Amino acid sequence: MITETERKPRALVIDDSAEQRQAALDTIDREKYDLVVVDGIEEAMFELGCIDEYKAGPPGQRHSTFGRHHSKVLGGGFDYILTDLHMPASMRSLGKPEHYDATLQPYGYPIMILALSAGMKGVGILTEGSHHDSPMDSIIDAGLDRDDSARDHRRSKEILTIGTTRVLIYTPYGPFLLRQEKVGERYMDIKNWSTLLTALETGVIP
Repeated sequence: MITETERKPRALVIDDSAEQRQAALDTIDREKYDLVVVDGIEEAMFELGCIDEYKAGPPGQRHSTFGRHHSKVLGGGFDYILTDLHMPASMRSLGKPEHYDATLQPYGYPIMILALSAGMKGVGILTEGSHHDSPMDSIIDAGLDRDDSARDHRRSKEILTIGTTRVLIYTPYGPFLLRQEKVGERYMDIKNWSTLLTALETGVIP
């Protein structure tokens, strides 16, 4: 029997970008963590015990039944959630094609609330970009000091704790930027999920 102290911490990474998901698989130590990586809100909600049924498929052909998954504990037994902020709206079938909506929604925030409700050890949100991308990102970006020397004096490197859960919301910048990668005609900021997970575990921003 594996005791709580012997169990590997469980971490869930949620991102609709294949490049970002691959970065999580490449950088997070799977010898140390029980890692699950999913591509969107529906699969995440299934893993977290909030969906009774989930059938994977291409956009517009996914199906799920919302409601507590009674065979699972709320939170799916995860210790940490690392998530994108904006992801495509739910692809679940509502019976009428006109209900399909593929616009981006800030799902990172309700996921954060779920993590708090489940009493997880930590939840981190890494946005897709900066204030140039969306009004929601601009609010987060405005709260970050881009000058590292100034940040050391004005911004604490300790992570906010709500109840017993550490919470960190950041852009892929500084220690949370793994690299820039050309995808099609643009460059993508690849997120450093490993650093985010370490920060949530230790309670200190590198």
